[in-house]
Amino acid sequence: MGVGDFILSHLLGSTVVAEVSLRSSVNAMSFYEKHGFVATGPESEFNGIRFVPMTLRVV
Repeated sequence: MGVGDFILSHLLGSTVVAEVSLRSSVNAMSFYEKHGFVATGPESEFNGIRFVPMTLRVV
């Protein structure tokens, strides 16, 4: 398990919310998809930074 996997797993394991939403860098989408996140909208740009909105329903 890499550092990113460890940190995200720890954060998701300690949350009490039902859903986590984030803006993924286009290059990091596969990382988040590996952890169960799904894209919830098209690629967008804010202040010159491209991102894709993603959400994970925490069980």
